[in-house]
Amino acid sequence: MIKDIKIGDMIGLHHKVIKICGGEGKSSFGIVYICKEIRYGIIFALKTFQDNVIQDNCECIQLFKNEAWNWINLNEHPNIVAAYDYLIQDYRPFLRLEAICPKNGKQSLTDYLYDNLEENQIIDWAIQFSFGMEYANSHGVIAHKDLKPDNILIKNNVLKISDFGLSDFIDETFKLNHDNKIQYKGFTGTPAYSAPECFKQQYSVQSDIYSFGIIFYQMINNGILPFYSDTFKGWEILHKTKKPKELNSELWPIISKCLEKDPDDRYENFNELKKDLINLYSKKSDKPHYKPIITQYTNILEDYAEKNLNFGFMEKAEIEYKKAIEENPNNLILRFNFAVSLLNNGKIEESKNIFKELENKKFLIPELYYNLGNIYQIEEEHDKSIEYYRKAIDVSIDNFDYLDAYINIANEFSTIGELLKSIIYLKKALSLKPKCLIIINNLTLSYMKNNNFKEAKELFKNFQKNILNNDFIGNQKEVSGFYFNWGKLYLRENNYQKAFVMFKEAVTRNCDNIEAQLDLMYTEIKFGIDKEDELNELILKFNDNRFKFLLGNLYFIKEKFEEGMNIYNQIIENFDSITGFFMLEYLLSHKEYLKCLISFNKFINEKLEEDDRDIISLTFKGMLYLENNNFEEAEKTLDNVLEIEPKNDIEERYLEVFLYSMGGC
Repeated sequence: MIKDIKIGDMIGLHHKVIKICGGEGKSSFGIVYICKEIRYGIIFALKTFQDNVIQDNCECIQLFKNEAWNWINLNEHPNIVAAYDYLIQDYRPFLRLEAICPKNGKQSLTDYLYDNLEENQIIDWAIQFSFGMEYANSHGVIAHKDLKPDNILIKNNVLKISDFGLSDFIDETFKLNHDNKIQYKGFTGTPAYSAPECFKQQYSVQSDIYSFGIIFYQMINNGILPFYSDTFKGWEILHKTKKPKELNSELWPIISKCLEKDPDDRYENFNELKKDLINLYSKKSDKPHYKPIITQYTNILEDYAEKNLNFGFMEKAEIEYKKAIEENPNNLILRFNFAVSLLNNGKIEESKNIFKELENKKFLIPELYYNLGNIYQIEEEHDKSIEYYRKAIDVSIDNFDYLDAYINIANEFSTIGELLKSIIYLKKALSLKPKCLIIINNLTLSYMKNNNFKEAKELFKNFQKNILNNDFIGNQKEVSGFYFNWGKLYLRENNYQKAFVMFKEAVTRNCDNIEAQLDLMYTEIKFGIDKEDELNELILKFNDNRFKFLLGNLYFIKEKFEEGMNIYNQIIENFDSITGFFMLEYLLSHKEYLKCLISFNKFINEKLEEDDRDIISLTFKGMLYLENNNFEEAEKTLDNVLEIEPKNDIEERYLEVFLYSMGGC
C-alpha cells in the first residue's frame, strides 16, 4: 500500500498531489490529498485514513468501502461535500470528493471559530447546516455520529458537511491531543461534541442536534467550548451533568434547546431547528434567508447503476443496468457498463457478445479492447488476448491509462513461452510505474524463467532498499512474493542459509503464502530441524498434499517408516506434481541419504519376512528399487503386487508413478 505521499507525487496514474490537508498530528484519523486529474485538469480531493487506522488489511479496506457507500449514495446537495466515487489507487482505498481548497488559510469551520463572527453570519451557516442534515436524514442517514467543526467545511461562504458514514469505520476512538489517541469500545465520535446518550452507544437525529448545539455555542463564544475535560470519563460526566453557561445572545434559546440533556427535550429534527433559525434570521436581517438549489437528476437509474458498478456491487449493478437500458436502449455506454457487470459476475459469453456488438458499432474505446483482452485471456486464446490488449494501449489517451494491459500482455507472452517479449513489456510497465511491486515480481520471474539470473538478482538488490524504506506500491502479499522469489533464487544456487532467511521473511509478511511455507519447511528440514508439529498444523490449515509429502519424508528421516508409508498411501492419488517418489536425496547429505535407505530397506525386509504377500511392503520395496535405479527389479516387484491383488486402485496408481519416473506414459 502506497505510503508517505508528498506534494508532487502521483496517486495512481492520473492524480497529481498539489496540497495535503490533515494527517498525523494534524487531524484525528483522516488525510486528504487535493489532486489535479492530469488528463482533464479537474481538481478533486482524495480522502483516505492514516496508516495507523487503515493498515494493510483487507477487512479494514472492505469496511471503509461499505461505509463510503453511505456518503456517495447521498448524491449531491450544496450543503454536503459531494462524494463522487470510491477507488483503490496503489492498493490504498480513497474516496474521491469535491475539492474544498483552503482560502486565505481557512478551510473548515475550526478556522473561523476565533474570528468574532457576526450573529447573522452564524445564523446563516446554521440554516445551511440544518438544510444539509435534513437532506441527509431524509436519504437514509440516521445519525452522522461525529459532527464537529473539523467536519464542516466552508467554500465561498457556503457551509458543507463532510465525513458521512465514516464515523462507523472508526468505532473506538478518542483523540486526547495531537500526538495521542485512545480507543474506547463501542464509542463513536469525538467526546467534546458527543451527546450524553452517545456514551451509552445511543445515536439519533437528536444526538446530532446536541453535537451541533456544542458547535453553535462555540461559534457564539469565540471558539470556547461550554466546558472542557482532558479525559474521556471527564467528558462523559460533563455532558451528562454540567449545564453550559448562558450566553448573552438572541441565539441562546435555540442553543440551549439543542443542548438539553434529555433527547426528548431537544428539537425533534433539523427541520424544526431550521424553522426557529429562519424566524430569528428574518427578524435580524432584511435579506432573504438561504435556500439551497438542488440539482435534479434526470438519469437516476443510470446513476445508481454506475455507483454499484464502481463499488463492485456487480449483481446489483447488472440488475440496475438492465432497468436503465429498458429506458434508453440506444445508449452504448449503458450497454458497455452492463457488459462489464456481466463479466464481473462470471457471465463470460454474454459479456463477450455485447462487447463484440459494440466493437462492430465502432464504439472503440480502450476499455472495450481491454475487457475483450481479459475475456480472451480467461478463455486461453493467447494470441487474441495479446491483440486486444495492444489495441487498448494504442487507442488510450496516454501510456499511463492501461498499465495493466502491459502487465497482462507480459503474462500472456510468459504463458506461451516467449519470455523475451514478456520482459520487454514488463520493462515498459516498470518505466511507467517504477515503484510497483507486482511489476518487479513479474519481471523477476520472467528473468528467472529465461535464466537471466544475474539480472534477477540485480533487480532484487536494487529494490530491497525500497522495501526496507517502505517506498513502494504494493501490499504485504506482494512483499511476501518478493522475498519468496529471492529465496527461490538462492535455492537455485544451493545457498540454503540465505534462502531460509528469505522464505522466513516471506512467511512473516504473509503467513498464507503456501509456496513460501513449503520452501521454509523444506529448508528447515534440510538443516536437520524437526518440523513434524508445524507440518501437521500446516496440513490442517491448508489441506495441501505437498505438506503431507514433506511430512512423509520427514517420517522416513526420523525412521518412523510406518507413519511415512501411511502418509504416502493418503496422497498417492494426487502425486502428479511429484517428479520423484522420495525427496530424501534433496533433504539429506549423501551419507545420511544412503543410511536412511538402508534402514528403510531393512524395515521393509522385516515386514516381508512376516508376510511376503503384504502389498504395501512390496510396493515400497519396488519404490526403493526405483530410488536405487534398479528399474528391472522395481518393475518385477510392482507387477507381483498386481498379481496378488489385480484390482487394487492404489497399487495401480503407484505403478503409474513408477512409469512416470521411468519416463513412460
